Amino acid sequence: MIKDRAYHVTGRTETIRRLRLGDLRRCIRHRYGHRLPDDDAGRACLFELLLLISLGQTWSSSRLMNNAVEIWTPWMVDREADDMLAQIHGMPARERWRSPRKLGEVLSLTNTEREQLRLWRIYPADMSERQMANWRKARKRLRQKLFDERRRQKAGSKPHTNSLAQLKPWNIEGMSRATWYRRQRETEKPTHAQTVRQKNRRTNSFYMPVGLSVSLEVSAETPQESAGQRKDVRTGGGQ
Repeated sequence: MIKDRAYHVTGRTETIRRLRLGDLRRCIRHRYGHRLPDDDAGRACLFELLLLISLGQTWSSSRLMNNAVEIWTPWMVDREADDMLAQIHGMPARERWRSPRKLGEVLSLTNTEREQLRLWRIYPADMSERQMANWRKARKRLRQKLFDERRRQKAGSKPHTNSLAQLKPWNIEGMSRATWYRRQRETEKPTHAQTVRQKNRRTNSFYMPVGLSVSLEVSAETPQESAGQRKDVRTGGGQ
């Protein structure tokens, strides 16, 4: 828990701080460019920027805050800049750590701008918590739908709008659906497996292992050979 002004965030919170600081800078550059305007909106953006910088490492936060003032608001006089820095250093760290909702309200961030700039660490001011939850569910369903479509296309499937059931080529050719499919089967070139099946069907042949066929041939020739041998024996004996 953030307790005092000497506190600086570490670990996962430091990662969130840096990411949120990057989102804030990206939002400022999108709206104003590389310099903030000399008005209340520019001072509010600079104040939020300095709050996030002040929560970094204590030995470099003051130097980085001064650099940010010089870069983003070169028109600001030293006295006004010193007053703003003193105000930030006097705030407890708990108050300096803005919530995503509060930061979005200060920036008047819309969901369209958030989506365009991908400011995921800042919540939009024009959507409630319930609306945000429904929006996340809708985005999750959309991502899952796109993922499933890419997976089906990679597997070789066609979109439903390009299927034969939707195109209905038999109506264009003026015939029934069954006739169209029958003519497609007649005109298409048969595969090797279909040719083999048709040949086997015509010859009524069946698959037989090579060893078994050889053994059958030997067994079929054995009676003839034995009969010839008996005849030779009888002939030789007679002579």
